[in-house]
Amino acid sequence: MLTYMILWMMNQKHIATELYQKVEIELNEQHKVGLFLVVFASVLREGIETVIFLGATTFVSAGQNNILGALLGIATVIIIAYFIFIAGKKINIKIFFNITSVFLILFAAGLVSSSIHEFQEAGILPEAIEHVWNINPQVNSDGTFPLMHQEGSIGSILNSLIGYDASPSLLQLIGYLAYISLIMISWINIKRIHKTI
Repeated sequence: MLTYMILWMMNQKHIATELYQKVEIELNEQHKVGLFLVVFASVLREGIETVIFLGATTFVSAGQNNILGALLGIATVIIIAYFIFIAGKKINIKIFFNITSVFLILFAAGLVSSSIHEFQEAGILPEAIEHVWNINPQVNSDGTFPLMHQEGSIGSILNSLIGYDASPSLLQLIGYLAYISLIMISWINIKRIHKTI
């Protein structure tokens, strides 16, 4: 579902122009209900996407830092929303969507990698090479995890956001890179199609 949404966003080359035109029409004709519905539909769509992302993240990373991560995420969103509200007219929407698309691709690749890990743990997929590398630092003497440990403060956030794994299996690594490669090839093809239209 996330992959479909990423590809759909890549196809929406003129979405910003269309939104501006719709808002302009509603403002000129003083259709307050129409403008409300445009904003409501946009916010509703983003809200649904957020629920899907958070649901997937919670399912994949059942760590101890879920509440901390959620609070940091909410604080970050409030800061970003304020920034967008203040500087919204100056932001290049095309660049903004390109940057968010890259983050979505990394997020989805992380879900693929985590899914492969779960299937390996369940014995459905083979281990092949269990750890291509292992950079998980040792647990501290007081029982806490170092920052970059997969269960640590930064490591668990990176794991949730981009699928950071300090000791991935070969199959996880192949899945992560294959997903990114397929999406990037699709992105290049979509851009090529839009140039010819």
